[in-house]
Amino acid sequence: MKNLLLLIALWCLLFSCRRKEQSPELIPANKYTRTEFSGRIVQAIACASGGFAVSGESGGGTAVFFGRISDDRRLVQKKEYDPAELRPTDMAELPDGGYILVGKVQQANGGFSSKMCVAARRIDAGGNSVWLNSYGDSVQHDISPLVVRDAQNNSVILYKKAVAGNPDGFVLLKLNDDGVMLWRHFYDELASETPVDVVATPDGGYVVAVRTNQSGTQSYLLKINGNGDKEWRHDIDAGDRQLWITQMLASEESEVVLAGLTKTLNNTQPEAWMAKVSAAGVIIWEKQATTGTVEAFLTSIHPDGKGGYITTGYCQDLFPSGPVSIHPVLMSFTGTGALNWQRQFAGSVSHSGIAAFPRPEGYYLFSSTPIMVATESHYIQHTKADGGLE
Repeated sequence: MKNLLLLIALWCLLFSCRRKEQSPELIPANKYTRTEFSGRIVQAIACASGGFAVSGESGGGTAVFFGRISDDRRLVQKKEYDPAELRPTDMAELPDGGYILVGKVQQANGGFSSKMCVAARRIDAGGNSVWLNSYGDSVQHDISPLVVRDAQNNSVILYKKAVAGNPDGFVLLKLNDDGVMLWRHFYDELASETPVDVVATPDGGYVVAVRTNQSGTQSYLLKINGNGDKEWRHDIDAGDRQLWITQMLASEESEVVLAGLTKTLNNTQPEAWMAKVSAAGVIIWEKQATTGTVEAFLTSIHPDGKGGYITTGYCQDLFPSGPVSIHPVLMSFTGTGALNWQRQFAGSVSHSGIAAFPRPEGYYLFSSTPIMVATESHYIQHTKADGGLE
């Protein structure tokens, strides 16, 4: 009996050490610089002219806003709009310094019911509305429309069309900068499809990442040309795993990098997943990284300026001893998908990372609560090879 108890105690000790070693290090809230302002950030992008643009909701959802953040983390511009006109879910910068915001708007349908339609607003550099258009299609409530700028300087919107009794298919809609629709195409490849992301390719086309609900193990990439016609489809078979592709990044060589989460069908242990795919849809490399005792969902991926990638998202403990707390997570990967290090950041409330951008002193991490986190170099940029703090 004593030997049995000793073995159990030893196993528990080893397991706790393994959890501590593999889990992202939790950085206390008083150990990083944090800037707060009023408004729940939905989207953040780095601007060509410097600084960042953000969009989201303020006033408890009574208004939506567009804002500009300086490189030293000051709110230098904020413009509010009526949410009844458009609730933005994504945005892109225009060559003239303005922006296009895309999202949903609620419209009456025959006077008896309402539906959420895809809509877009163009604003100038000062945040003033240039045009606001709705494009008729009813969109699925729980899937946000996304926008990307293409090689011809047009905007392409990806969204899931809500069709009664038919959960399949998605739409690409192409607009010029005057808001005029150039074309709209519907794609229906497999059952129960969810469009995840879209990127523009140097040849004037697009790649769309799609996941399906067929046992949670199948995703695919769809290559579309500049006219909206399908060129190829590449299926990603996860085998005995569940795979959630969440983000995609385009490269100058027409390759794309995918990021997401995977876990085996008979095990709850999650792993971060990345893959690089050629212009022909062939997987160049595929990597998995253990996230230990937390489940990390990646919500953005960007180049880190060093030949690798910086990703962010949110994580939660798989074995909580108290209330579940959600923290932003920051993960660094090499150019071939190997994990450099991972960190999670404590806060006063649960919040999740939306986007992270490299800066000389470290990284700026935007979260979905009214908090923008600017990480200090000691905690992010100056790390050991194994991800430990110096």
